[in-house]
Amino acid sequence: MGPQSPDQRKQLWDWNFTNHTPTADAIKKIEGMRAAGKAMKDAVIDMTPFCREQSLALTSLEQMLFYANAAIARNENTDIQAEVPEEDKALAAEKRATENPKPPLDPPASPGKSEVAIDFTLDGHRYMKTVSDTETAYSKDDKPIGPKEFETALKKSKETK
Repeated sequence: MGPQSPDQRKQLWDWNFTNHTPTADAIKKIEGMRAAGKAMKDAVIDMTPFCREQSLALTSLEQMLFYANAAIARNENTDIQAEVPEEDKALAAEKRATENPKPPLDPPASPGKSEVAIDFTLDGHRYMKTVSDTETAYSKDDKPIGPKEFETALKKSKETK
């Protein structure tokens, strides 16, 4: 639980709105967080189709990294932090030790094969719609595109025939 009195809350927010130059130890932690964030970013991009949900996942990852770095920079060598009982610290450390912190980087086995449902060429570009049991993917010249761009190109190709 954080500060309860209005004066304590104001002091905490004043602290949050102040620049915090990280210490050398904090810089190492922030660099570690960034490396972990970049690894997760690569996993998201490599294992998910280009779509709205992928964009939201990357935005959430960016926010997570921002808040993690703020937690490191704001809370190094400060007495403003809320007091956490030693018992809670021990439980949190035990929980972290038993959890697997690294997500698997290999994609899960696909339950079915992907099949090309639509394949056409427009203005020298190859468009494909690939369908599997779990997802539908759209591409232009083997690069992911959104469904709207695909549908627009498909409509245009039918109009030009």
